[in-house]
This record gives sequence, structure tokens and C-alpha cells, in this order.
Amino acid sequence: MNKLNLWDIAYFFPYIALAARYKEDSGDGDGDPWDFIDDLIEKWLPGALVTKMPVTSKLDFSYSIEHENKLCIVNLGTEGGPFEAGWISDCSPQVERKEYYELGGHVDFIKAGEHVGKFFADKIYSYRDNFYIIGHSRGGPRSIASARWALRELGAMPQRVIPYCSPPVFIASAADEYDKSGLGAVTIRPVMYNDPVDAIGIPLLKHVGVELKLPKVRSAAIRKRGLIGRLVMGHAYSSVFDALYAYCKKRRMGPEIKWIEATRWVAKI
Repeated sequence: MNKLNLWDIAYFFPYIALAARYKEDSGDGDGDPWDFIDDLIEKWLPGALVTKMPVTSKLDFSYSIEHENKLCIVNLGTEGGPFEAGWISDCSPQVERKEYYELGGHVDFIKAGEHVGKFFADKIYSYRDNFYIIGHSRGGPRSIASARWALRELGAMPQRVIPYCSPPVFIASAADEYDKSGLGAVTIRPVMYNDPVDAIGIPLLKHVGVELKLPKVRSAAIRKRGLIGRLVMGHAYSSVFDALYAYCKKRRMGPEIKWIEATRWVAKI
């Protein structure tokens, strides 16, 4: 995994975009209607082992990749319609519940993240000094919460936590504890312009880690839309690919540019 030692933020994003296609058939004719991830990763990373976490009532899909003595856990963001489980639980941190203070923040986000940690616990323990946790949107807080769980329960410190375009998850005291534990130093949080998700929950909740502002992009898809459309597209996988491309191009990061160009097609939107 990442043989060319590409910049983590650019290298891992295609695996997030790929997560959104977990219900698709790769078209290989083997009769498995949901093998898109498995078959594509086999092409990208020959010999890799893919493990999928069963979809929960919140539609929280996650999968892991084991390759060359490294583990990457990938957390998909909110899927489904606006009145389905994931969207409903996104809307409130549930401050009225005692768990809000016991867990230290957004109840559903933290519980969902801890579920990820528990499901992949054996793998995390095996790769305890060589694993990554990444996510997009709702998958970002799940990544952060699972990283905290892994450190607390297994003593395992990830090499990198990358919550792309994600809302905050912890109250101030829990966020400070997260950062001071060492997790703040390995957590890089890419932020997009025209994306309101970054501010959801503030000031009740506080971001962790190091913020990375990606360049402002104005793709044709964004220009054709009104205000609401621009906000939505600022959160889209395709827009993040554009922003990562612009970031790397400005810095003349040749290998990263080639990787983004080669993998951009996996983004559905």
C-alpha cells in the first residue's frame, strides 16, 4: 500500500470514493452483485485482503484493506435519503442525553465510530503501529471516534487519521483530550470551500487535529448550480478530487497528480 510514498491526503482519497460504490457489480460475470470494491482493489493492490463491515441500521458502511503489512479502515459518509437513519442521526448531537457528556460529544457519531473500532479490533491490534483510518463526511467523525477507541482500548496509535470534509464530533474537553493524547498530531482534516459540513455542530462541538484547507475550485458542475447546488457540490467526491489535483499541481507533485488523474473516475458525483 502506497509503494511510491505518495502524500497521504492524495493517496487515500480514491479509497473513500470507492466506498460509495460498495453495492455495485464490477461486471466480471461471477454472479456477485456487490464485488466492485473487491475486484478493483485486487487490480490496484494485488494480493490485498478486503473485509467489509455489515451495514448497520444507520447505513454506516466501512471496509478494511490489508496489504504489505499495512491496514487501512475506510468509513463511508451518510447515504440514503434525508429522512433515513443516517441523516436523522446526523442532525443532533443529542445534548439532552447523559451519554453526550459520558462519551464527550455527538452520541451517534461516537457510538458509530466505536462500533467500527470493535468490529476491526483484531486487525487493529495486529497492525497496532501500522494502520490508517480514513472517512468522508459522517465517515470522518466515525474515523476520529474509532481512533480514540483504538488508543484507549487497544493502546494502538494510527499512523494517520484523515477525516475528509467532516463535521466536528467532540465537546471541547474531549477534543482537547484527543489532541493531547497524540492523536491530534496524526489527524489531518482536509476542508473544502463551499462546504457547510465543516461548521455543523459548532460551537457545541470542536474540531480536532490539523486543518488542511484545500484550494477553492469552480468546476463546470459547480458553476451550473445555484447556491444550494454549490454547497452540495463543494462536498462531492468529484470536487474534492478537483481540489486535491489543484493543490498538488500548484506544488508540482508529479506522482500525486498522476495518481489523482488515474483514479478520479471512481467518483460517482
